[in-house]
Amino acid sequence: MIDSPQIGKETHMFGSKEGSMDQARFDELNRKRYLDGLTDEEADELGRLMAEREGKPYQSAEEFHHEHDVEDEADAARRQLRQAG
Repeated sequence: MIDSPQIGKETHMFGSKEGSMDQARFDELNRKRYLDGLTDEEADELGRLMAEREGKPYQSAEEFHHEHDVEDEADAARRQLRQAG
């Protein structure tokens, strides 16, 4: 079972029509990543599906990099303030 934030309730990955469609899409994306490679959108979708299967939160690469860019900018601003003071 997985807890799906999009559905708001527990679902069986293999036990429902939606679950079997998710599994089919997961299998399709998983194969494609090794054969042709994935677009950014497909990689995000596969990452989300993998996180759902494992019951873990998902954060896209874009969100991850944005968070770290903001942290880097804040660190740089703090260094400037220390050097100026």
